[in-house]
Amino acid sequence: MFNGSFDEEQKEVQAVTAKVEIVTQILKTIPMVIFALFLGPWSDKAGRKMLILLPFLGYFLYCFTFIINVYFFDELVVEFLWFESISSFFGGFALLFLGAYGYIADTTSQNSRTIRIAVLDGMFSVAETIGGFVNGYIFASLGYYGSFGIASGCYLIGAIIIFFTVHDKKSRDEKEKKAKVIDLKNILESFKVLSKPRAHGLRHIVVILVICFQIGMFGWAGASYVDYLYIRRKFEWHDENTLVIIGKVSVSILVVIYRSSSTLNFQLSSQG
Repeated sequence: MFNGSFDEEQKEVQAVTAKVEIVTQILKTIPMVIFALFLGPWSDKAGRKMLILLPFLGYFLYCFTFIINVYFFDELVVEFLWFESISSFFGGFALLFLGAYGYIADTTSQNSRTIRIAVLDGMFSVAETIGGFVNGYIFASLGYYGSFGIASGCYLIGAIIIFFTVHDKKSRDEKEKKAKVIDLKNILESFKVLSKPRAHGLRHIVVILVICFQIGMFGWAGASYVDYLYIRRKFEWHDENTLVIIGKVSVSILVVIYRSSSTLNFQLSSQG
């Protein structure tokens, strides 16, 4: 069953998995949108630290819910996997990036801001790739408990580092202002960012980038939850084989991008 064999059983399992993933995505998306719309403008006055810290705590609980599901694997029904959406009730990756980008904007000059954001995005991709690669070997040696346990430990360490090292750079006057978290004006401010005039007529570029990003996310969201299942069923791979090979492919893609940029003098922005 776990190596891609038993074709009919695999079809039934993957159909159930697809339905569970649809509900999971809905449960994840709604809280993240609400957090981003309200807490984004709120952090302009209150600071970015909380926006960066909360998602780490959420992902720590995210891993913990998987550990519980593994421990009670035979007792719990598949719908208990929906509890993984708890990470989104702490903001999820949307709040994390919102806080990180805002923190960089608050603490850097305009000359260095772009490169620092590029480094942040690049390190996230590198870390995700390395993590996926290493996790294949961790799972092969320690199983689910090893994978989720080490991941939860990493998130906890990250939260501790953020708590002690990230300091908001807001002025005293800004901190003394009472910022409301639930404020409908925050939503209006969020959408005004797209329509406000920009230097050198770049407003339409911002709008185009947002549209392209949404198209990309639409495709990614549709493919990312079926590619793993398809690979396992198509090539009859075990879990650890699938994770290791996907990790190797991701590392190879990063190497190709780096070599092409250095050999052909491509700009990093053109390879995004």
